Amino acid sequence: HMYHAAVGAAKGMARFTPNCNTELCALEGAVVAAEQGDPGMSAAAPSAAAAAYEVHVTTLDDFFSATLRAGSSGPGHRRWAARRARGELPRVTLLKIDAEGFDPDVLAGAQRVLTHHLADFLLFEYHGKGAWAHTKLGDVVRGLEMIGYACFLDGWPHVFKLGAGCWDDKYQFRDWSNVVCGRAGHATEALLDSMSFQHAYRTGRLPPPPPQAPPKPPSPPAWGLGLWGDGANCGAM
Repeated sequence: HMYHAAVGAAKGMARFTPNCNTELCALEGAVVAAEQGDPGMSAAAPSAAAAAYEVHVTTLDDFFSATLRAGSSGPGHRRWAARRARGELPRVTLLKIDAEGFDPDVLAGAQRVLTHHLADFLLFEYHGKGAWAHTKLGDVVRGLEMIGYACFLDGWPHVFKLGAGCWDDKYQFRDWSNVVCGRAGHATEALLDSMSFQHAYRTGRLPPPPPQAPPKPPSPPAWGLGLWGDGANCGAM
């Protein structure tokens, strides 16, 4: 199913200016007006609203509780209906977020979903645009770790564990990349850990890392080698 709504940190109405020819500038230039009872969102000027495209904004928390739980046709929705009948919330295998730099806002609107571990895997994009310009990846990773998700930086040829004592400020490089998280202590974390650089190092599938890592990793696909460091044996499961 495709739903006609934007997803963010709070409910409202986004007004996108039409004089923009890229996806990112449309998002950065959007003005969000609060719906009744939703504080903390700025209202657009009348002149701006008249020349703008309006898009309803919801949160993943509200989307899960309202749209998915309302039921529909198809096997997926029948499973959600069965869970609802048992008083349970709907669950998804993969929650994939690619919001052109506004992934932190989407995550902020999914606290109930994530706290209840309604997604087995979580995948989001990371770089230095949009909300990432003023949001630290380390803060996001630690916040997810506190509610039971273990996060890994997608790299080549292995992923890199970011939590469980493995964090290093060199991961804060603000370049185009992806972070994937699994439920801590669950088979999803074990699967991701088995594909990690740290696991390959611990099991002898990789030689010991070089003593010094470069201050900034080079471009993919070789950038993964630049992240080897003292944390190679951290986060053992």
